Amino acid sequence: MKKTSVIQYSAPLIPFLAVFFGIYVLHNIWIAAISYHLAVGVLLWADRGWWKKKSLNVGDRRLLILSNALIGAFTGVLLYVLWPVLGISSDFGARLSHMGLTSWLTFGIYYCGVNPISEELFWCRYLETPSPYPAWNDLMFAGYHMLVLALFIRWQWLPLAFALLVCAAWLWRHSAGHRNGTLLVTSSHFLADLGIVLVACLYSAKG
Repeated sequence: MKKTSVIQYSAPLIPFLAVFFGIYVLHNIWIAAISYHLAVGVLLWADRGWWKKKSLNVGDRRLLILSNALIGAFTGVLLYVLWPVLGISSDFGARLSHMGLTSWLTFGIYYCGVNPISEELFWCRYLETPSPYPAWNDLMFAGYHMLVLALFIRWQWLPLAFALLVCAAWLWRHSAGHRNGTLLVTSSHFLADLGIVLVACLYSAKG
């Protein structure tokens, strides 16, 4: 099997392993997040030739900018509107506190500052694929998020969450194919992560 094939199918397992051992085994969100980002950083550094890969060339740039802006801006709004029906328990904040999340400010600065850059370099650049359809990496991106969401929301909502994340991964991957696309998708991802953190913090305080 070629090296590229091994990377294509094995590297996406990194977040699954980080989330499983960090949250399910050690019950610590910080360990899950930092080990994920650290592993990605080591992988990108170890295989320093990845940046030479040819960028994708797809779609209309104006439409991509609009789509990315909508994803970034409305992710938090959608979560805020759906929160009451997602089945998230009132002790949401306490559960997160037991997992090491004791300061939303500290976590928000770290997560929103590191996660968008790390994920877009990893999923959109390092693991880029020319497929015009949802690809293996898009499914894996959405799949590892399910490990986290399954702890907090009703299982009936997981298929919808999975589908939305696959669509976001697919759009970000194609948007990153344009010149300066990495900046575009990272900004979109940052706004999405920021919205999620703010809404989670708000409802955590209410609980």
